[in-house]
Amino acid sequence: MDAAQPAHRREFAGRLRDLRRECGQPAYRVLGTLAHCSYTSLSEAAAGRRLPSWETARGYVTACLRHAGRQAEIDRLLPQWRRAWEQADVRERAHRPEPPPPAGAPSLEPPRPVASWRRPAAVVLVVVALLASLAGAAATSRAPAPMTGRHNILVVPFQDAPALQRTVVHELESWSARDGTVAVRGPGGVEPARREAALRRLAGEHRADIAVTGRLHTSGDSWTLVIDVVLTHRVLSETPGFVGSHELHLTEPADVVRGNVEVSRQLADDAVRYVKAVVAVRESRAAQEQTGG
Repeated sequence: MDAAQPAHRREFAGRLRDLRRECGQPAYRVLGTLAHCSYTSLSEAAAGRRLPSWETARGYVTACLRHAGRQAEIDRLLPQWRRAWEQADVRERAHRPEPPPPAGAPSLEPPRPVASWRRPAAVVLVVVALLASLAGAAATSRAPAPMTGRHNILVVPFQDAPALQRTVVHELESWSARDGTVAVRGPGGVEPARREAALRRLAGEHRADIAVTGRLHTSGDSWTLVIDVVLTHRVLSETPGFVGSHELHLTEPADVVRGNVEVSRQLADDAVRYVKAVVAVRESRAAQEQTGG
């Protein structure tokens, strides 16, 4: 691991490496299959270059234990790993200060007092009614129409990764055209969102089962393409442990990522395969319920 990285990243990555050794040093492709996420994200989690998301860390731990036949220990050990990740996350947030507000951002200074003057009661009532009417109309116009497919996938605008976004949308729409049970919406007209809570809110507003978004992260000469797949309770109500954000990412030198359609296609294919696997699991469970299995 890079000794220049903060201690909390190296310590958490070291714990992940130790667990993998305890569980027989399985290949990351094997772990990716067991964790139902990209093997590259699991490899990066143990590299110590950045703190993984909790979903990635949970998938890493769960996959290692499953590979070693230690499934019975998962429920007991996951809370311990969650506490360790939360402690590292606190240090990560302290290490990564909030960016300065963009130029032209509104001032947070309190408004200056305005001289009061008496208004006729009738005028006040008319103004209040008009404002309430406008607010109601605005709220109604912002409410998106609910998606009506059996499997609803919402694409949220990607950040700084237009080629990756186009590839993901093309793959999902091609799949939807072949499978009438799958509905895809976005990213046009969809509100951008980055954090998991915001993505879940958007998914709920659109009645989506799965929300997909992506971004480009640059660090020196290395660029990382990231796709976040958010699974909602609508799609995995019986397995709440998998509900949440699942991250797939690919890190390469900047000159490899920049304008490289193949790199975008590789990561997009991984993400779409993952979404298809989730839908297949959901279909299988529905079939078992219909047959009473």
